Amino acid sequence: MSGPGRIHGLDAMRGLAALCVFAFHAHYLFPTLPNLFAKGYLAVDFFMMLSGYVMARTYEARMGGEIGPERFLALRYRRLWLTMAVGGIVGIPYLWLAAGDPSTFALALVFNLLLVPFPLNQELFPLNLPAWSIFYELAANFTHVVLLRRLSSGVLLGLALLLVQPLAYFASVKGDADFGAFSMQFGLALARALLAYSIGVVLWRRWQDRPPLKVPAMAAIIAAPLLMSTPFAALGWGYDLVFTLLLCPLLLAGGLRLKGAPRWAVLSGALSFPLYAIHMTVLRNGYINNANPWLTAGTALLAGVLLTWWLSKREARAKAARNI
Repeated sequence: MSGPGRIHGLDAMRGLAALCVFAFHAHYLFPTLPNLFAKGYLAVDFFMMLSGYVMARTYEARMGGEIGPERFLALRYRRLWLTMAVGGIVGIPYLWLAAGDPSTFALALVFNLLLVPFPLNQELFPLNLPAWSIFYELAANFTHVVLLRRLSSGVLLGLALLLVQPLAYFASVKGDADFGAFSMQFGLALARALLAYSIGVVLWRRWQDRPPLKVPAMAAIIAAPLLMSTPFAALGWGYDLVFTLLLCPLLLAGGLRLKGAPRWAVLSGALSFPLYAIHMTVLRNGYINNANPWLTAGTALLAGVLLTWWLSKREARAKAARNI
């Protein structure tokens, strides 16, 4: 989890962003308590920009050469699938209730486990709701290797800014830019993903891990969850676009300045994806079974920790086997 080349400041913020998503989704279990992270869905935009930055940093120079579209997508799919599949398996009880009949259940289960949408009750991924963002991240990865890598930074930035226009219009109608989980939002979700992802690619090309903006690392790490908290909801839908266009690049600039590999940052990064992948299925299981909400939320957090531990042990065994 802390191999060479990792950016631990960004890892730290990934974990905090995943906790914001968890808090955003867990709030429906506590309707009488204040919603502390009403803007938690903006973590997805941060994840998308981070993905664009990291994919450009790691692979773009080799795209079209030793890494073609098929291999790149296979690498990404292999990186994402297992963790999401474990989270999906936990979501089987909810899917059974939502499907209504065995054939629909079986089809939705297979499609969703393969990270393919199967609209049910308008949800693209009824098995595990947050999987919608993984699907669109893979779509952005595909667009990157096929098209975005060929575009100059200026053209790519111009394309990203064109996407702001439809997003701004529909966000003003809806009241926010939280598009993606539902089937009727397909085009807007893709635009949302490509906007943040494309900016991430441009930032890597321009910065090369040396941002000209001198944002203190700890200030950015502390600010990351605060910028997704409820007070900013009062600023309306426009804040969502400001977050993506201005605040996310500033957070990345700060994360790039963290020195060393503090253990807390490494652990935060390790927890981020497992918690994201499994928390919603655990929360829904508790909800449909009328379980104690505090116990349900605590179990979801524990599930994220246990999945992180299992994946780290699995990775360590794989590395040991390769070195034999």
